[in-house]
Amino acid sequence: MHDAWNYIRRKFEDRDFWDHRPSEDLFEAKEAFKAIPMTSEGLQSFLEGHIDPIQLKRLRTALRVKQSRKKTGKRSIEVPFDLYHRLKNVADAESVTLSQLIERLLKDRESRNPSLFS
Repeated sequence: MHDAWNYIRRKFEDRDFWDHRPSEDLFEAKEAFKAIPMTSEGLQSFLEGHIDPIQLKRLRTALRVKQSRKKTGKRSIEVPFDLYHRLKNVADAESVTLSQLIERLLKDRESRNPSLFS
C-alpha cells in the first residue's frame, strides 16, 4: 500500500500523468488525496474516484516493476541509443552479457583508481 501511496503522491508533480485531464481534476484529486485516511480502503476509494483506467494501468505497472526489482535485486538504467549499441557490440564480440561487460569495465577502472570506489 505504501508504494502505491508514494507513487500517487509523486505523480501530483508529474504533469504528463495528468495532461489528458483538466487542471480542475488535478486540484480536486490533490485535495481528496490529502483528506483520505492512509488505509487500503482510503486508497481504494481515492483510486475509484480520481484515477482513470490509463493512470491505474500505469500505477499497476510501476508497482509490478518495483516488486520484480525487489525479488531479483536488479535495476535498469537508461543510456543513449548510440552508447547502447557500442556496448552491445563489444559484449557480443566478447560473448558476454551487457551486465558482465559493465562489471568488467568497472573492475578495470577500480583497479586503476581505487579511490573512486571507496
